[in-house]
Amino acid sequence: MASLLQKGVYALEVRIEDGTSSVVAAMSDDVVASLIGVPCSEFLGFPHPPPHFTTVRQLTQPSLANLSTREGKLRSQKLMVEMEEKLFYLEALMKIILPGTVEDLNQDIRMPTIVALAQPTSTDLSQLAARAG
Repeated sequence: MASLLQKGVYALEVRIEDGTSSVVAAMSDDVVASLIGVPCSEFLGFPHPPPHFTTVRQLTQPSLANLSTREGKLRSQKLMVEMEEKLFYLEALMKIILPGTVEDLNQDIRMPTIVALAQPTSTDLSQLAARAG
């Protein structure tokens, strides 16, 4: 399940299996936001983009996860259920950054991190089948 950090980013760890092995990896904030459908800052009701770009509408917009109201609880539960279903059925090519690699230099990750998802094409599937031999 996604945890919502105070700084307004999602944190989600998943186990990825490809039929031969598995690995536990973090999903980047952007990837989780694409699965849920809203950025964490909007989900929590934080101004998004950052405060110096905030509009009046964003300041008055209610939090999607306003758990003090019945509507907020239902909306939050609905988003989480939808994301869980998407994760359960997710079949995608994943760009994963590994700790200590060149791609990690600016991100300082501590575990493998999924930074992008892509739908596999028929060419991708053919290449995977050829590798499995």
